[in-house]
Amino acid sequence: MRILVVGASGTIGKHISFYYKSEDHEVIEAHRSSHHFPVNLESASSINALFEKVGSVDAIICAAGEAKWAPFSEL
Repeated sequence: MRILVVGASGTIGKHISFYYKSEDHEVIEAHRSSHHFPVNLESASSINALFEKVGSVDAIICAAGEAKWAPFSEL
């Protein structure tokens, strides 16, 4: 399968990408600082440009987002 992973450089996204690559899938890694497949999820034109560049895929996995790491009582 051809899989687009959005947020592929993050804590969870890199593990998702690794898993599907190890299962011999074609994984396209998109994230905001990517040189090959950059995407800014706050910009519709950025998302459109990503899909124009990537073309058709069999699956899309979104692991994008920001998280604060702190004890639960501080969140």
